[in-house]
Amino acid sequence: AKLLKKPAIAFSPMTIEKQMLKQNGQLDWKQLTESAHGFIYKDKQYNQIRSIINTPDDKVHIAPSELILELQSRLETPRKPSSDYPFYLIGKRSLNMMNSWHFDLPNVRRRVQTNDCEINVDDAHALDIQTGDTVRVRSEVNHIELPVEVTDKVPQGVIAIQHGWGSRVFDPTGKESPWQAGVNRNLLVSDQTLDPFSGIPKLNSTAVSVEKVTNK
Repeated sequence: AKLLKKPAIAFSPMTIEKQMLKQNGQLDWKQLTESAHGFIYKDKQYNQIRSIINTPDDKVHIAPSELILELQSRLETPRKPSSDYPFYLIGKRSLNMMNSWHFDLPNVRRRVQTNDCEINVDDAHALDIQTGDTVRVRSEVNHIELPVEVTDKVPQGVIAIQHGWGSRVFDPTGKESPWQAGVNRNLLVSDQTLDPFSGIPKLNSTAVSVEKVTNK
């Protein structure tokens, strides 16, 4: 673009968006920019799921026998935390974000700058932890450090850390270093222990330990 002195052909996020629209073939860039409230390119269709249900009774089975048996087994022999990893990690969401979206927006950054670790009041007292302290959360595969919030919103033996943080935001046109906020709580989750039904890592119920970082 610089050599040809044609800034219009310079590579940018808009270039990618235009190419995606072109490959999709449903509408073009001009139609999109002229449709401030959205563009309807096809009539809504209903009952499409009926054509892909292949159960004998043509019904969606939300509680198959395999799932019921596994649930019964877990309830009969509940897992107990170990002395090395006495807490269970669960995730949480935020009103300011949708997964990893929006945390780089200026308005959101003014309200929240990072995620934190929520811990029960009694657990915090036993560990000599106060709101604002930095804690190290460790699992069998990794550890992270982040601020802590003492609260009665989580039960004893459980900590909650918001997901969606820790990714880097790059400047596509400038030369500034990537900007990063918060920590990625999924680093604590093993990719080797998978849920037997969905086949995805167990993003909730990972066993962890919590300790106060005293040198910060």
